[in-house]
Amino acid sequence: MRTPPWPVAIAAALYALLAAALLALAVTFVFSSDSGDAGFIVVMLVAALVPAMVAYSLWRGYRGGRIVACVLAVVGVLGGLQLLGEGRPGGLVVIAAQVFVAASVTLPSSSRAWFRPPA
Repeated sequence: MRTPPWPVAIAAALYALLAAALLALAVTFVFSSDSGDAGFIVVMLVAALVPAMVAYSLWRGYRGGRIVACVLAVVGVLGGLQLLGEGRPGGLVVIAAQVFVAASVTLPSSSRAWFRPPA
């Protein structure tokens, strides 16, 4: 089995951590809320699946995963800018992480080669 280059592996790990955090948040919400909030719990579980699927597709070298990661990075940068606009300095961390993910899956030649189909 091929292993991804380190920039792609780090981007996949960041998405896997995000998926784990969202899943932990959903499980915590299940045990701390009323049963009437089932819709929100389903939305949280689906929200945890998206970064998990992106992490898996980055690790496997699927080009679609790279595209989705870049789109999510753009959305993340916009969210970070909104946080900065609200005066919350955590927006800088969000922006830095998203720029790193987008750059790590697009700029290094090893990353670009990882997403090419094998010849």
